[in-house]
Amino acid sequence: MPSALTYRLLQVSDFDPAELARIDLRGAASHDAVVERIQRHSMGWSWTHQQVFGELGVDCRTVIPASTPARRLAAMAASQVPADRDSSGQVDGALAYVLEAVGRLQPQVVFLDNPAFLDAVAIARLRALPAPPLLVTHFCAALQPAAEATLALHDLVLCCSPHFVARAAALGATAQLHYHAAPAAALALPLPPLESRLQRACFIGSIVPGGRYHDRRQQLLRQVCHSGVPLDLYSAAPRPRLLAALRRRRGEGSRLVRGLEGLHRQIAARSSLQRALRPPVYGAAMFDTMQHHLCALNVHAGMAAGYAANMRLFEAAALGVCLISEDHPNLTDLFEPGSEILTYRSARELIVRLRHCLAHPEETAAIGERARQRALACHTYRHRVVALHTRVLQLLEGRR
Repeated sequence: MPSALTYRLLQVSDFDPAELARIDLRGAASHDAVVERIQRHSMGWSWTHQQVFGELGVDCRTVIPASTPARRLAAMAASQVPADRDSSGQVDGALAYVLEAVGRLQPQVVFLDNPAFLDAVAIARLRALPAPPLLVTHFCAALQPAAEATLALHDLVLCCSPHFVARAAALGATAQLHYHAAPAAALALPLPPLESRLQRACFIGSIVPGGRYHDRRQQLLRQVCHSGVPLDLYSAAPRPRLLAALRRRRGEGSRLVRGLEGLHRQIAARSSLQRALRPPVYGAAMFDTMQHHLCALNVHAGMAAGYAANMRLFEAAALGVCLISEDHPNLTDLFEPGSEILTYRSARELIVRLRHCLAHPEETAAIGERARQRALACHTYRHRVVALHTRVLQLLEGRR
């Protein structure tokens, strides 16, 4: 549905540096080729957004501040990259990269995956341009106070849950609900035969001990593992924060650090949670891993503040995998509990749900299939992008 009012959109996309480090960029000789390879590998919303916006008649380009190769290629292509410096006097390559792209492409809309990419000074520079772009950002994670303060400087703040809508509005921002969606790459995968799935549950995500956002997650996972439910945890091994801080201060060669790490390994080896750990998985490997388990467990991080909001809800649905998630109040806006998703309110209830799923594979698979049909009907990125496109057109019309 192309619009009579066309515009150019610059998408500033956020990727995990650890994920970027795993991508082979050899042979990608141009900036756009580097960006496209990163997007295709990650199979996330950056690539899908770009494709759907293009279908709607929008000229959508993408830059990736976290990607050093892309920034270097951009610097080589540009006649002059602005030398923006941080408080220490060092050139901030990521900020210079984004501002150079805005100057070169002159977009009518800049969409920031991460509000922390541009500070108040950079936003003021964009506002001072002869034709300042519409600024849209995505607020779906805890931010430092300085980044939170910039939310009100944007024209529109998209929020992945009612909690973030309320928080952004309290800060003076124009905010609207904009849930995550089912990845197109996951929806395109054929459903594996039921007999090929592991009669096990899985959890895929990070476990950071000692932090306010993952304490409940770690406690729940520990209780499930201790119960004997067959569960595979795909995550980096939790590392005590105190030990990590000591290692930074004393160095890896410190006798004290080596001794404490050895003691930690001995204790961890006796932990049922530690025995359930598998290496973390990303992109296509993550989709394949989840799809070959009978069911998946979801535990929101503390920043979700009691609302269903994360990507796992939509990834599992896209893959046709039965998901067991918290009984959050807004979950019924997304999936039908008991039919398209299972819920729990306590560790005991979660363990009961997991055991029932593993004992009744046909019933479990049917729940996953119904979730997939709901995702196709309501939760694709095309649904989200069309809604965003409509809102952007309204804002651009208001500027005329």
